[in-house]
Amino acid sequence: MSYSFNFGVIWANFDSLLFGLALGLALALAAIAIGTFIGLVCAFAAVSKVRLLQSLVAAYVTFIRNL
Repeated sequence: MSYSFNFGVIWANFDSLLFGLALGLALALAAIAIGTFIGLVCAFAAVSKVRLLQSLVAAYVTFIRNL
């Protein structure tokens, strides 16, 4: 078996590949930022003295873990 790599297809679509890379990185950074915000809000709610907030956070964490 002999394989011949055709990089012409890659170079012809290089702008689309770079756009996909940039989009993937932007979505990853947005997910990290949103996850960090949700985590901080839940952490502050979990250590608060309000029992309702503690219960809601415990239920949310249990639900997410079971997914």
